[in-house]
Amino acid sequence: MESVINYHLKRYFEDHQLISDRQYGFRRGRSAGDLLVYLTHRWTEAVESKGEALAVSLNIAKAFDRVWHKALLSKLPSYGLPEKLCNWITSFLAHRSIKVVVDGACSDYKPINAGVPQGWVLSPHMEYCSHL
Repeated sequence: MESVINYHLKRYFEDHQLISDRQYGFRRGRSAGDLLVYLTHRWTEAVESKGEALAVSLNIAKAFDRVWHKALLSKLPSYGLPEKLCNWITSFLAHRSIKVVVDGACSDYKPINAGVPQGWVLSPHMEYCSHL
């Protein structure tokens, strides 16, 4: 089910131009190699026309761990996403908790109010949405 939702979410973001055309990470048909070709082309054009070129690259440390649930969930409806999808994502992220085990000693469960699960197919889109 997550893969189907991910497919439709990607299409929705692209159809409604919510993702920049310059976004290469986590996009089908785009790779680091494609970005390198694009940048090389633009830099070559700038050099040949004696112009200027500027590149800005962001790599946010622990980006998936820092997605604040409350802010993300409040933003989703503003993008025009269907209510059922917003409710499903809310349900998935709500009431999550964690406990830590160290040398056999367990902590109590603690609520989680930030972060998207590692390996969750929707994590890249949820992280991206949190910055829109």
